[in-house]
Amino acid sequence: MRLKLFSMLAALLMLSAACGGDDSNQGGFDLSDDTDLNGEDAGEFDVGPADAEPNGADLGAACMANGDCADGRCVTGDPFDGGYCTTTDGCQFDTDCPNGSSCTSSPQGAICAERCGSDDECREGYTCQDSLASPYDVCLPYIEPTGLDDGEACRSDDECRGGTCIPHPRWPDGYCTTLDCETQDDCARGDYDNRCLRGGQNYNLCVRMCGSNEDCREGYVCELIGGGEGFCAPDRSVQLGLDNTDEYPYEITCGLASQDGTLSIDYEIAADTVSYMITPIARDGQNLLPDSITLPDGSAVTFNGANGFQTIPAQLFGFVNPLVMPAIEAFSDQLQSGAHTLALETNSQDMCYYLLEESTFGTTIDFNIYIVGVPGLDASSAANEPAMQETLQWFETIYQQAGIEIGEVRFHDVTGDDADAYRIIRSEADLQNLVATSKKPEGGYDGVLSANIFFVESMQLGGVGGGRGAIGVSQGLPGAAALHGTPSSGVVFTSEYMGQRFQDRDGQVVDGNKLTGIVLAHEIGHYLGLFHTSEQFGQGYDPLDDTPQCTSGFPDDCPDIDNLMFPLAGISHTEVTAQQTHVIKANPLTKD
Repeated sequence: MRLKLFSMLAALLMLSAACGGDDSNQGGFDLSDDTDLNGEDAGEFDVGPADAEPNGADLGAACMANGDCADGRCVTGDPFDGGYCTTTDGCQFDTDCPNGSSCTSSPQGAICAERCGSDDECREGYTCQDSLASPYDVCLPYIEPTGLDDGEACRSDDECRGGTCIPHPRWPDGYCTTLDCETQDDCARGDYDNRCLRGGQNYNLCVRMCGSNEDCREGYVCELIGGGEGFCAPDRSVQLGLDNTDEYPYEITCGLASQDGTLSIDYEIAADTVSYMITPIARDGQNLLPDSITLPDGSAVTFNGANGFQTIPAQLFGFVNPLVMPAIEAFSDQLQSGAHTLALETNSQDMCYYLLEESTFGTTIDFNIYIVGVPGLDASSAANEPAMQETLQWFETIYQQAGIEIGEVRFHDVTGDDADAYRIIRSEADLQNLVATSKKPEGGYDGVLSANIFFVESMQLGGVGGGRGAIGVSQGLPGAAALHGTPSSGVVFTSEYMGQRFQDRDGQVVDGNKLTGIVLAHEIGHYLGLFHTSEQFGQGYDPLDDTPQCTSGFPDDCPDIDNLMFPLAGISHTEVTAQQTHVIKANPLTKD
C-alpha cells in the first residue's frame, strides 16, 4: 500500500487493499453476464425527466439557467446537452445529496445526479451509468466511446475505450480494460469475446477470453478460471530466486503441482499455537488465489465471505498470499490444533509453502534497514545519524501502544548498479526489483524473522490531485514473514523528509523525522496485516470493529483521522486500537 502526503490514496490496480463492500463475493473470481447491482436497494425511480414545478425543475431535469432548477444550479455546456439540474454546492459523498440522488464525478466537477436503474429512466441523450463516488447508478450524458477495445496493448488511459490502461510491466505492453464492470455489456468488446471478471472487494474488470495460450498476445497466458474457460493474463512464469530454500531455518516445501486449476496443501497446527502464518508462493511465478481452509473439526474457512480480505496479497502480487490465522480477534474460533487443508486456485506446477507458528504473542520487531543511494547516509553512519534514530524512535513510540519495541537493527548499503537503478523509485517494477535484493540475514530462525526496510533518495510515483506522491509503500498486506529476496519482501520509503522541517497545506511546520516515523509505522502496519481504517468516498473500511469509519466529510471531519492507518499522511495519525494491536502481535514478525 502507498501512503500519500496530504492527498487521497490512489487506488492500486490489482488491488487495493480496500476493505468493506459486499462480503458475499470478496474472494475468488467469476464471470458475470447479467448482474444488477442496484436491485431492490436502488430505491424508487421516476421514469423520464422530471416536470418543472412552480419552484423549479427537479434534480436531473433539463434547464437553461440556475433559476430553472429547484436545487439552485443548472449545469450547462459540453456534454450536458439541454442542461442538467443539480445542487448549488458540490459533493463528496451521497450524504451531501438530496434523497434519490448520488454524488458522481463529471466534466463539470463532482455533482449530485439523478439515480437510475436502467437507461429507460433517464431522459433522451442520457444513460444510466456507474458513479465513481457511489455504489448507485446515475443519469449522465451519453458520450460515444472511442479508442482501443479491452485486452489491447496501450500506454495511457485515454487510448482505451474502457477508460483504463493497466500499465507495463505488471501487464506487459499495457492492457486496456473497463473497471468496475458488472456485465459483459459494460466491456469494450468490438469483435472480441471480452467479459467482466469479478473478483470481489470492488475488483471487477473486463478481460479478453481465451481457450489456449495461442489466443493471447506475447507476454500473456490463458489463465483458467473454471468451467473450461480462461482469460488472457500476464505470464508470471518467471523464477523468483527461491533456489536456496534449504538454507532457511524452517521447512519450505516446494514442487507441488496443480491439477485442473486447483491445488491442496496439508499441514498440522500444534496445540500451544496462539497464531500462525501459512504462506503459499508459486516459485514459477504463476498466479494463485486462496479458496478455503478445512479445519480439524470438519468446518471450513472460505475466502469468498467474511475472510475475503485475506486474498488481497494475491490480488496485489499474484504469486504469493500469506495467511495469518486468526486474521482478526473476532475470528478466534478459526484457530484449531490438528490437521488442516488449504485449497488454492492456481495453475502453478511448482508451488512452495511454509508454516510459522507462534506459541506466544510478540513484544519486539527486528529491522534490516537498507540504505539506497541516500546522500550523506550509509550503513556505517546510520546507527548514529540523528535523523535516522529520531525516525525510529517515533516508530517505537507509536508501537509501544501495542506493546511492541524495536529489537535488533541491522544496517546495509545497496551499492553499484542497484543503487544507481533504484535510488529514485519511478515505477512498480522498481519497487519489486529493489525489495528482491534483500538478503537472508544470519542468526538462524530469530535472524530471518525480521522486516526489510529500504530508504531511497526519493520516490517519483506521482501524487493525486497535485499531491506530492508516495512517501512509503508496503510490498505486502500482510507480507511473507521471514522470507527474503522476493518482489514482496519489504517496505520502501523516501528519505527526503528526514532531517527537514517544512510547511503542510495548512501552513503548519512539520517535523520531517516525526512524519517519516509515522509513515514507517503505517507501512509496517500494512506489512503486518493492517488495512486502512477507511478508504476515500466511504466505499471501504477495515474488518475491525473498534476502528471508526469515515462516512462523510473526508478527510478533516473523519472520526478515524488520528488513527495510524488513516489513508493520508499526517502528523497526528498515531492512534492504535486494541483490535489493531491483536493483528500486529499475531504476526510472526513480532516476536519475544
